[in-house]
Amino acid sequence: MIFQFQCIRKHLIFDKQYLLTYDGSSIFIGETKAKPKYQLEVSLRSTITFHIDEDFYGFSIPYQGQQKLFRANANKIRELKKLIDAKIVYLDINQFYLPQQVLGVGAFSQVQMVQNLQTKQLVAAKFLNKIREGKSNTERMNDIINEIQILYRLNHPNIVRIKEIYDKTNQIVIIHEYVDGQTLERFINEHGTQLHQTEIQSIMRQILLAIVYIHEQGLLHRDIKPDNIMIDKNLNIKLIDFGLATKQGSPLCVLKCGTPGYIAPEIINSQKPQYNNKSDIFSLGVVFYKLQSIHFTLELLNRIYHLQYCYNENILSFEQLVEYNISDSCFDLLTNMLCYDKNKRISAKECLQHNYFKESLRPSAKKTQVLLQQSTQFVQQQSTMFQSQLSEGSRKQSRKVSDKTNNRSLSHKKSIKSDSSI
Repeated sequence: MIFQFQCIRKHLIFDKQYLLTYDGSSIFIGETKAKPKYQLEVSLRSTITFHIDEDFYGFSIPYQGQQKLFRANANKIRELKKLIDAKIVYLDINQFYLPQQVLGVGAFSQVQMVQNLQTKQLVAAKFLNKIREGKSNTERMNDIINEIQILYRLNHPNIVRIKEIYDKTNQIVIIHEYVDGQTLERFINEHGTQLHQTEIQSIMRQILLAIVYIHEQGLLHRDIKPDNIMIDKNLNIKLIDFGLATKQGSPLCVLKCGTPGYIAPEIINSQKPQYNNKSDIFSLGVVFYKLQSIHFTLELLNRIYHLQYCYNENILSFEQLVEYNISDSCFDLLTNMLCYDKNKRISAKECLQHNYFKESLRPSAKKTQVLLQQSTQFVQQQSTMFQSQLSEGSRKQSRKVSDKTNNRSLSHKKSIKSDSSI
């Protein structure tokens, strides 16, 4: 594509007119396109400043250590800015946005709600520190650029959409759409007991649609958890925070990362981890489990942290889910998402095709005992697979824990049998 318009630069004695040409990758400014005097690559390593006032529309670009100012037609300036949004870094964020409130604070970033001074639209601004402990400035900037580039190429209704990028002294600011809601983590804590199975079904379907799309783009999220999922009052879902996302098969796939409790066992337990699509599915499986476990206590969360280390402790307490009277299709999907063997673990597409999303999800009380037996079998199968990886000493300790688990499971079976006889 070629976009052109006339612009003017003020000189000492007279103003000089230039032709600006944008070809999709660079901006050329000169008397003709063939002989440009100024050239600016449109990339995340370049900067441009837009000046938009009531009586002046223009832009500045760096040139030989100075800023060169040009003015042009207001509509042409707006159109140019729209064409290069999120492809290049802007300066002077305060000219366009007014801070409203802090939405969240992390170790190396902060998210604010800000208002566009022209449109009055509310958007979210993620302030990323350029300096991060343990990383060089170059490595940190590469991480930030990687996140921006991944977000830019994603266009899906269940993934937050990026708008602009700004440089602010010691920070890079990512402007993206504002979700008028809260994180799924907070939502579960505040409304978990009020969730119906059909609502959980809708939430999971939306997340899976986003993950299928991400995987089809050849990408991995690598940090799926309730804190990285936004939900509004109508239960619409947006997946956020692609700070750890990467291309499938990239060198970054061999680095351990993520949030304890949500990392797949093949990543935690391997000396040479290799992230793949199934690693994201395990993480989402823990989210699914959390949605089902309404009374998800801190103790249970701590148990999940150890899930990736020792699967035979019956960490996820599937008997507890049976007490919640979940459907057999729900139980089947959950156990397939949390399968220890990544090669047998279900894919995102297979999840969406599962019977869980085809049922009305009415309670299935008659199948409670069957589900309980399935839960015991599932834990035993996963335990057997993992025991082969443990040292002899670890095996002895694991058998002790497994005995306790089997006793708890047996007691629970007897309790159900007694209740049915009554």
